[in-house]
Amino acid sequence: MLRKMAVWLVGLVLLAGVVGLEARSKGEIVLEVVGEGQNVGAQKPGGKVVAVLVGINTYKDDRFRRLRYAEKDARDMKKYLLSMGVKSRDIKLLVGQQATRRAIQRALYVWLPKKVGPKDGVFVFFSGHGEKWGVKDYIVPYDAEADALEISGLLGAAVERSLNRLRVRQQVLVLDTCFSRAIASEYVAMMANVRPRSNFLPNTHLKRFQGRGRVVFASSDGNEVSLEPKNLGNGLYTHYFLKGLRGEADKDGDKCITAREVHDYVSVKVSVHAKGKQTPAWDQNSTKEILLVRMPGCGQRVASTGTSGTGGSSGTPPSGGGWGVLVVSADVGGVEVYVGPVYRALLLKSGERTRLRLRAGQHEVTLKKQGYKDQSVLVQVEAGGELPLERRMIRDDAEAVVQRPTPPRQPPLVASAQPSRASWPTEPSAGQGHQFMVKRQTFRVRWIPAGSFVMGSPENESGRDSDEGPQRSVTISKGYWMLESEVTQGQYKALMGSNPSRFSSCGDNCPVERVSWHQARAFADKLSRVQGLAPCTTTGRGIFRCKGWRLPTEAEWEYAARARSTGARYGEVDDVAWYGGNSKGKTHPVGKQSANGWGLKDMLGNVWEWTMDVEGSYAGMSTQDPLRSSGSTKRVFRGGRWASVARFVRSAFRYFSAPTYRGYFLGFRLLRY
Repeated sequence: MLRKMAVWLVGLVLLAGVVGLEARSKGEIVLEVVGEGQNVGAQKPGGKVVAVLVGINTYKDDRFRRLRYAEKDARDMKKYLLSMGVKSRDIKLLVGQQATRRAIQRALYVWLPKKVGPKDGVFVFFSGHGEKWGVKDYIVPYDAEADALEISGLLGAAVERSLNRLRVRQQVLVLDTCFSRAIASEYVAMMANVRPRSNFLPNTHLKRFQGRGRVVFASSDGNEVSLEPKNLGNGLYTHYFLKGLRGEADKDGDKCITAREVHDYVSVKVSVHAKGKQTPAWDQNSTKEILLVRMPGCGQRVASTGTSGTGGSSGTPPSGGGWGVLVVSADVGGVEVYVGPVYRALLLKSGERTRLRLRAGQHEVTLKKQGYKDQSVLVQVEAGGELPLERRMIRDDAEAVVQRPTPPRQPPLVASAQPSRASWPTEPSAGQGHQFMVKRQTFRVRWIPAGSFVMGSPENESGRDSDEGPQRSVTISKGYWMLESEVTQGQYKALMGSNPSRFSSCGDNCPVERVSWHQARAFADKLSRVQGLAPCTTTGRGIFRCKGWRLPTEAEWEYAARARSTGARYGEVDDVAWYGGNSKGKTHPVGKQSANGWGLKDMLGNVWEWTMDVEGSYAGMSTQDPLRSSGSTKRVFRGGRWASVARFVRSAFRYFSAPTYRGYFLGFRLLRY
């Protein structure tokens, strides 16, 4: 499963030397843990910075899609480090064909340990592709092979082991990748003394690192890609990460840029630019602030470690000093909040409130949103007080909107919405089709007759995994109607009111993706209610008595996919599936590939499809209408996706993940009796 990684920044950083932030600012980049009440930036630990920078645009194996800025990101990072005073001899740059598996391993396993000491810092930057193979995550070097990553890729856990051997004082890990949060979880986690946050990384192995202060930055959620907009000249996360380090992340104006400030700044900028399709995350193993950049004037006042920020950057505090709280809200979502010239927060939803901790005194607060007029107000924050600030945002074209005539109201479309048995075939034959409309969306179904089949794959099937056996004869006791193709973006949007898909530009007839197991079931319940059917709320054997729409069981899915075929697929892979060999790195409109013997399309490829079952062995399961509903929390999905290698695109292949997982390759289809 090819996962394009726009940029993979890995930094284990004790940024400890006195180095210039920019030639004109004469700041320095450091890394130190600062307790509450301590003078931030007062201490200057010694040591040097050692960096390994890797960037790969084009791979030897052309099945890895060419990237736009990976090599430029690595070179720009080198320029930045040199401008801060890092010595050229302490930077290892590997780009393009230089970045082989052996070269990267030697840099990490041999060169770095020889260069660093207890007071030094390490900065490792990787910009390129990453890949998940089975349950393991790999960095993709220049000479990797897409279908043999287990021997040609660079295992994330192996990188962990090499970095774990480095005896450095402080460490920072920065990942600018697709699924970087998931990759980070291979070897990074919060320590027990860090309060969990919704965008923190999951617990895994951070405690194994030897350094005392550890920070992890991830450019995207575990289900997302990292973007490379054409107009920025760098990957999206790298662009704002560099701007943040250069000073824009200093939201409290104290000239000391902390890890928290960098994440808060980059998170908002990236989320807004990507319109919510890329969500950065971060983690640190200390409840104290970790300082990254010391600018001129840093350390001249005390900083706070509050999670909402460290104070205002504008206004004059009264002689007594002190702090107060400003509670800000707006009537629309996507609003940026600035105090003076400094960004402080993002209001994601209408009515959402954010609490800003500000120094007592006067502050100019501005709310900004593209397409709306800036709303500025002067507020007086009292020491120990709490001041609410609610603003109504006004569109730039508000006057024109008022003058536009109201379009005539369209009558609701009700034809064929109710599943009247009179309008459905009463004695359908195998593969017989039917269609109905809901909210102006056409749903096509095929009849899958009751019957028996051999479930699983034989031991000699190419690409077989052990969990595809043992093979056994399974009986499906009741026939059912199954959607001819995966649920589309248009259908999902019509019923649920939103489109979560990464490939939204593909169009309404493309499969919806980035849908969790829970969201797929919610769609099924909504479709049932619209058609006057009782939702199938159970997850146990009661599903076989449900009349409403639901996800298929694994057995029902494989039975329908095979359509009495017995091979690895119901046709040649290029004819029946969009996969890594023909998809060009994206989803495609449903129904364009050849159907199986019962008229179902896209059962293989395009997007994975959720099923009702939890993961587990076939051993001991019933041979009639089997369903595994307990023993695990993870749910199975089937069929392969647009980026899968051919071995994943088989009728028997199984995969699984948490029911909350929302990959941009995960969709679903439904059935009903």
